[in-house]
Amino acid sequence: MRVAGFAEVVHLSPRQFNREFSVETGQSPAKAVEHLRVEVARMQLEDSRHPVDVIAREVDFAGTSRNGELIQ
Repeated sequence: MRVAGFAEVVHLSPRQFNREFSVETGQSPAKAVEHLRVEVARMQLEDSRHPVDVIAREVDFAGTSRNGELIQ
């Protein structure tokens, strides 16, 4: 989902959503999702026998946008 989708759900503009999210959490929405993906990947690496490239695809690190707009 994009920032605009989350913003719409909470009835804010995308810019306001980014601002409010950052104030509340200390990080951008994109950075928060990235940290969650890293944590999921870490747990999968520890608990499974899947190769790194498979885990990267599963947590959507393969080809993920880093521009702050795309947060799936």
